[in-house]
Amino acid sequence: MGDRAYKRFFISKNCAKLFDERQKAFLRMVTENKASDKFTGRVLELLRDAKRNMLNLKIGTIEQVAQITGLSVEQVLQLQQKR
Repeated sequence: MGDRAYKRFFISKNCAKLFDERQKAFLRMVTENKASDKFTGRVLELLRDAKRNMLNLKIGTIEQVAQITGLSVEQVLQLQQKR
């Protein structure tokens, strides 16, 4: 694809043996959408802000916003009505 992306695959039960605490926290954030340290808390906060900004700026269609944010179309519509 030419996007210079690197893909890594891990077997989750072995990750505890391979990662330090910060790496484990990041993996938990990605897999469970939960913050377990200051860094992952900040990352999730920035993600929430980005999602709100998409709605505020009306970037894309309702369906596109739903797909990008991981929300349902109904949730996006509800958020839009609250604004």
